[in-house]
Amino acid sequence: MKNLVGDNQAEKEIQARHQVEKELVKSKERLVAAQRLAKMGDFRWDLETGEISWSDTLFNLLGYETSENFDVERVNVQVHHPDDLERITTWLKTEIASGSDTLTPNEYRLVCRDGSVIHVRTIGEIYRRPGKKPIIFATVQDITESIHADAEKEKLKAQLFQAQKMESVGRLAGGIAHDYNNMLSVILMYAEMALDKAHQDEDLHKYITAILNAARRSTDITRQLLIFARKQTATPRVLDLNATITDMLKLLQRIIGEDITLRFEPGADVWPVKIDPTQVDQVLANLLVNARDAITGTGKITIQTGIETFDAAYCTMHPKYSPGDFAVLSVHDDGSGMDKETLEQIFEPFFTTKDESKGTGLGLATIYGIVKQNKGFITVNSEPGKGACFTIFLPRHGDLVDKEMDQETPRIPQGKGETVLLVEDDPPVLKLAGTVLETLGYKVLTAAAPKDALTQAKNHPGKIHLLLTDVVMPEMNGKELAMHLRSLLPDTKVLYMSGYSTNVITETGILEKGTAFINKPFAVRDMAVKVREVLDGGVKR
Repeated sequence: MKNLVGDNQAEKEIQARHQVEKELVKSKERLVAAQRLAKMGDFRWDLETGEISWSDTLFNLLGYETSENFDVERVNVQVHHPDDLERITTWLKTEIASGSDTLTPNEYRLVCRDGSVIHVRTIGEIYRRPGKKPIIFATVQDITESIHADAEKEKLKAQLFQAQKMESVGRLAGGIAHDYNNMLSVILMYAEMALDKAHQDEDLHKYITAILNAARRSTDITRQLLIFARKQTATPRVLDLNATITDMLKLLQRIIGEDITLRFEPGADVWPVKIDPTQVDQVLANLLVNARDAITGTGKITIQTGIETFDAAYCTMHPKYSPGDFAVLSVHDDGSGMDKETLEQIFEPFFTTKDESKGTGLGLATIYGIVKQNKGFITVNSEPGKGACFTIFLPRHGDLVDKEMDQETPRIPQGKGETVLLVEDDPPVLKLAGTVLETLGYKVLTAAAPKDALTQAKNHPGKIHLLLTDVVMPEMNGKELAMHLRSLLPDTKVLYMSGYSTNVITETGILEKGTAFINKPFAVRDMAVKVREVLDGGVKR
């Protein structure tokens, strides 16, 4: 009887032990599954014996076979990232000497068997033993995705901040340039009228010519401001970059001087692009001036063209790029190059590394504005002492290249007695433009505000052939004025003028198709040619 009881007790103990073992297996399986899902492993390092043991999940995390053996030397040489090894070693020594029972969490990089690199975070405990060196037990979790996500978030925040800053400065630059252009128009037209009355051999003729030249140079500054603000009007055409650059080479060589060799390496079958030809001129001129200034003594500048295609996956990994087909224009010099801090600021307006007498800090900001205005993007590679390479990517355009436009005649075209309704809220511009139009042979009605213009149009007994109006005005803008006027006089043609346009021009700064427009500042000839062009065959929009 006693034996039977004893046997039953033994069987129960065996069953209980088996149940415990099953629970331990299940617990281990859950632990392994949890570590696998968390991309985690663990290790045990006995500093007394030097023995290191890894969990299966750590082997799997790093891509090694569980049969492989690791010691401290192999881990340091093969697993710890070489750039982080010194920091890891210092951290462990400090933790062991601290007397603490826990490891201070640390983040570093490990090299997997296939050569890939992961970022990990380690936390653990230090088991201290009397008379012996301690044992370290720690977990190792892969945090690569989190690190990349944080880096991407910071990059996006920086891009947003830069975009907001550029937009704010752009609005300021655009407003300044718009007002400045009104004054330049007055200076240019009065100077031209005075020049016609001065004899060529008089000192007065030279003085007025100097005023005209200074005013024209000033227009370049305002044009750069407007391009940077992406509010400069443009007349895009479909171009062959290779042909356009070839036509410019002699001029570009004169810009950089004889001491610098200029090479052009055109790519084969470069896709057409749609851009204002004068903007290509500005981009190349600015880039070559910068390259020239970066070269001491003799040197070389190379212009290259080509094509590139980027897919969405590539652009996801390279946020500065955009998907699609692009014609590529690059300018490379062997000058002094730039450091990282300079590269981060080069497209900001008024930033320059040149002396005040040599640079305004608007050149690269202008290029940036042109490229963005044409839906492209730009990259820069440079290191101190290794020159710089600016690469511009312009979207491919499928149409054929435009034929060259006819050359404008040098003669100033005259009016034929047509009536022009001139609307301008800036009094000096209104007065002078009216005088110039009358001198050219037009009958002129002037109005300082849109409502006054509409009142004059209703009361005028005859035909009004042309509305010449500013775009940005109080009460209503130029486009709204034109719409109201056409309800009264549907045959009246329209010519818009402005330092920049907000409604006639799209958000990218490109004129709506068919819109007649003249940029401020303009000279007498500019206005005479444009008015005659619109009246003779121009568009009614």
